[in-house]
Amino acid sequence: MRRILELDLLRFVAVLLVMGRHMTPCPESVSGWGATWSLVWQRGGWIGVDLFFVLSGFLVSGLLFQEHQKTDKVDIKRFLIRRGFKIYPPFWALILFTIVFQWVISAQADGTKIISELLFVQNYFPALWNHTWSLAVEEHFYILLSLLVLVFALWNSRGSTRETFQSIPKVFCWVALACLIMRMVNSVYLPDANLKHHLMVTHLRIDSLFFGVLLAYFWHTSNRLHIEKSWFKIVLIGLGALLLLPAFVCPVETTWWIPVFGVILFYVGSGLILVGMLNLQLPDSPILRTAGKIGAFSYSIYLWHMPMQSWFAPIILKFLPEPLSSSWLVYAAIYMLGSLVVGIAMAKLIESPTLLLRDKLIPKSDSKKAAGQLQKPLSIASS
Repeated sequence: MRRILELDLLRFVAVLLVMGRHMTPCPESVSGWGATWSLVWQRGGWIGVDLFFVLSGFLVSGLLFQEHQKTDKVDIKRFLIRRGFKIYPPFWALILFTIVFQWVISAQADGTKIISELLFVQNYFPALWNHTWSLAVEEHFYILLSLLVLVFALWNSRGSTRETFQSIPKVFCWVALACLIMRMVNSVYLPDANLKHHLMVTHLRIDSLFFGVLLAYFWHTSNRLHIEKSWFKIVLIGLGALLLLPAFVCPVETTWWIPVFGVILFYVGSGLILVGMLNLQLPDSPILRTAGKIGAFSYSIYLWHMPMQSWFAPIILKFLPEPLSSSWLVYAAIYMLGSLVVGIAMAKLIESPTLLLRDKLIPKSDSKKAAGQLQKPLSIASS
């Protein structure tokens, strides 16, 4: 299937933001300018997850909306199995490697953390890694979305896609309100809790994904998000970027309103950028194509950037002579480039073959529906 370059570029930006979040900032002694931009990158890079959340909510729910447009029904079992083929094998590979590596270096592995990861409750309980919490949120979202879509489809089995899912905007409003109230309560009763309790648990962050669902509903069932004026597309992207700016100015660890209200700015900003990019037609450029190709492997890059930061980069540095082994620039190059190389390699080794097997064993429904529904082609080849 044809990929959409603009969406792959968003994936590329999102994974770069997250990688910057976990990178050790440049020391002042190396470069004052470098210290400033790397600190800003680290401070705000965590919103790359919000961009991933909105993208995921949009693309995954879009799969279901498109299926309903084509077949007048949704096959939740097929949907969840295909999701499993996408998510589980690369994730299991990471967990297996982690267990083996920890056993080799310390002759032990924490069974509780392993179970927490495998059951996708690592955002509520101790985990092996501090970045897999977002997978738990997405996994919970897939289940809730499946149930919601199934209820709507059964409730109005003969309606058009727009009629069947017409309550999506109301559902989003209720979800957003509930998450906001719970974040406010959380900030009052657990003001000194760590970021995991404020930013990583599903019941406080799932509104970001449902905002993506809201955008997908309007995109697939109406012309409301289809923009003709070129200047307005740029305005949307610029406004979205502006809404993300507070994350790079205000440290989330010490700014109380960011985990409560700021996340709303960030998923709305991510959504505006998404809509702008969907309508944008970028020029054919080798640089953009390369960035897009890297973005297509963002899931595996995301999974493996933390092992590169925590294990691989330090090991590589030990084998380098001075002054290379103590150079921040060398470390940054190894971490950033290594994360991309390892992530892409693991995607080609595990993720891509698994998706090919998935499409062979459980192909998408190709039933055609009579004309009359709005269907702009969207690539969800990596979803």
